Amino acid sequence: MQWAQKRGSHETEFDFLAEARDPRNNRVMGTLRDTITVKLDSSQFEEVQQRSLVYQGGMLLAPGNYKLKFLAREK
Repeated sequence: MQWAQKRGSHETEFDFLAEARDPRNNRVMGTLRDTITVKLDSSQFEEVQQRSLVYQGGMLLAPGNYKLKFLAREK
């Protein structure tokens, strides 16, 4: 990941996009779009270098079967 150093902290942005489609007719049944900025101080940055970041988001869907596409990118 490309972390920018700003005012003694490390910072980056992530875009997330999810799309749930009905597999029978390929109609979009739900979407999620989110952009987050992550700012870490030096001690947190060292810890993240050894571990993973976790993103949590959601969408409400009626009961059924869906085809899910998910995209995550660093800006």
